[in-house]
Amino acid sequence: MTKDKRETAFGRAFEQVLDAHGLRQKQVAESIGTSTAYVSAVATGRKAMSPVRIDLIAEKLSLSEEESRRLHRAAALDAGFKLDLPDDF
Repeated sequence: MTKDKRETAFGRAFEQVLDAHGLRQKQVAESIGTSTAYVSAVATGRKAMSPVRIDLIAEKLSLSEEESRRLHRAAALDAGFKLDLPDDF
């Protein structure tokens, strides 16, 4: 059974960022030069999102520093890192 995007920290954070900017996964895929299937896979937890790709998404979509940090933190949590950082880190 695959994870639903709402079941991963990255999926939830990613969905919030897309909603805030009125974007779809297809637009993200096109902006970073990858397939919609790949973006869907990372959003649903079937693949891990690398820090480099998060930085690329943040740059191409002109995300705020806070949005970028939120995506990085969520991906790290999904990867099993135990983070005890303040929200404004």
